[in-house]
Amino acid sequence: MRDCCVAFVLASIAFVLAVSTAHAQPQPPRDRSDVEAQARFESGRLAFESGRYEEALADFRRSYELSQRPLILYNIGIVLDRLRRDAEALDAFERYLEAVPDAENRADVEARIAILRTQVAAPPPVQEAAPIPPPPSPRPQEGYEIWAWISAGVGIAAAIAAPITWSAADDAYDDLDRRCGELGCSGAQIDASSAPELVDATNAMIVTAIIAGVSTAVAWTLYFVDLRLPSGTAMRIGPGSLRLAF
Repeated sequence: MRDCCVAFVLASIAFVLAVSTAHAQPQPPRDRSDVEAQARFESGRLAFESGRYEEALADFRRSYELSQRPLILYNIGIVLDRLRRDAEALDAFERYLEAVPDAENRADVEARIAILRTQVAAPPPVQEAAPIPPPPSPRPQEGYEIWAWISAGVGIAAAIAAPITWSAADDAYDDLDRRCGELGCSGAQIDASSAPELVDATNAMIVTAIIAGVSTAVAWTLYFVDLRLPSGTAMRIGPGSLRLAF
């Protein structure tokens, strides 16, 4: 709607509110509510011109409540229209034309009413819901923990078994020395005894304990590193490689 119509009605209402003080002849004191109505109207006009529409709406409504001047309904409708409160603006404009059927701006107001009725009757646009992101993949901390405990158990068992097999191998060689005497045992005699197998078992236990210890350290490292990774990120071990998976 044209801004000139807004200015026209604002000026008209200002004149209506101020007319009681415009005469040169002495006038009886005005009612306190009329004074407040004029003050609130003027405050609303200034707020409207400054773009403070919520303040203007409150002032115009209070001015109308005090004075019941129907022209203020038009101003209320204009402010509500600027605030995009279509249903309330439509009601204010319809009440304005009902109270002032011969309003000079009736054609403009009726045109705006027709637009507002269409907007109020139209259903609100349906907004598509944002897709729900998939849940993050499970973190493999439990797998690392199990791996660490198994490796630790194997390493401890190997570390305990290694001295036992070493002691048994030493006893087997002592027994060979006693049986063979000063001449010493032949290779066949040594191979026929359990001493070489016990030595091999001791070496295997030592190697197993070392590997298990390294494996335990790696597993616990991955476990605690994975706890500090962002959600959805995990450490993965592939053939011959260690990488981050997202």
